[in-house]
Formats: sequence, structure tokens, C-alpha cells
Amino acid sequence: MSKDILTTVFTSLRKNFLKQAQRILASEEDAEDVVQDAFCKLWRSNYPVKTENEAEALARTTINNLSLDERRKQERRPQLTLDPERDAALQRSAMEEMEIHERFEQVEAIIETELSPSEQRV
Repeated sequence: MSKDILTTVFTSLRKNFLKQAQRILASEEDAEDVVQDAFCKLWRSNYPVKTENEAEALARTTINNLSLDERRKQERRPQLTLDPERDAALQRSAMEEMEIHERFEQVEAIIETELSPSEQRV
């Protein structure tokens, strides 16, 4: 593939390629990554392309396939959602732990100040 033809096609049609990838992927960032990966993949290939139309068709096919691959990867990954109630429960338990720690320190202070050494050992 001629590097000049590829560069011309990707430069002139970049926005169209991004829209194509975004139709398949949810994230604009993922679409940008796919378009960049497609360019790199085609840049390294030695596929014989003589016209801009051939380069565009090959680029569109590559972008479509890479977008579908990325979408499948994302579907296999577990999706974590934020749970505000769980986060609030964790914060409450952290506050409770602080209170428990403070009470423990108060009990230790009472033991040291009000009990005799033999009572402290017990």
C-alpha cells in the first residue's frame, strides 16, 4: 500500500471514520483509539492499493472489524457500577470504627488511671 495514499485518505476522512466507529462503540475515546489502530495496522501492512477509493474501502473495513472486536471485548469485561448506598455504608462503618477506637482509648485511660497495677494485669 502506498503510504501517501493511506495518509491522504485518513487525513481527509478522519471525521467520517470516527463517526463510523462511534456507531458501533459507546465511547468517543474508544472510537478514536480504533481509528488510530486501523491507521497503524494499515501503515504496517504491505497490501497493494493503487487508488484512494481502494484505500478508503480497506480502511472502512478495517475500522469496522476493529470496532466490532473492541465491542466484543467490552461486553466480556465485567461492568462495575457505582453504588452510592454501598459507599455511604462504608463511610458510616469507617466513622463507627473511629468511634470504637476512641472509646477503646478512653477505656485504656480509665484502666491506667483508676485501677491498681494488679487490677490492670487482670
